[in-house]
Amino acid sequence: MNIRKLVRCIIAFQAVLIFGCSSGSTEPAGFGGVTVRLAWPNSAVAGKSAALAAQGVVTIKIAVLGPSMSDVQKDFVASSGGGTIEGIPAGNERVVTAQALDASGTVLYQGALTAITIRPNVVNDAGVISMDVPSSLETQMVDPTKWKVMQTVDK
Repeated sequence: MNIRKLVRCIIAFQAVLIFGCSSGSTEPAGFGGVTVRLAWPNSAVAGKSAALAAQGVVTIKIAVLGPSMSDVQKDFVASSGGGTIEGIPAGNERVVTAQALDASGTVLYQGALTAITIRPNVVNDAGVISMDVPSSLETQMVDPTKWKVMQTVDK
């Protein structure tokens, strides 16, 4: 074997190693689901036993947001105490938000979990979202350019 052929083989082998082994994406492929439970402030729960929803809450809106995906949202009856959403693109750095609404659609409580990983082909347990009363001047929202939960002042 001459030197030129040997050099070409080495270059071809290096190209395969460099370009062939890199997938270019760290996001898992496929779809999964997420389940969350809600925790209410003590003052919002009436009675001695733990309630599944705070007084006045009729609907719970749960949404999953993240990079490289469209938002996925589902509404649940308040008595469910949480919910499961399926059909979420698998990936990292997902944000799960929850809003508790009264009969007129007013947000009474809200909360979020960040840095959630959705694995494909399973329902992932994201844990518990602590629901808090929004102040009259602040609304918690997700900034889609940064994918972090932040506080903004309503105008």
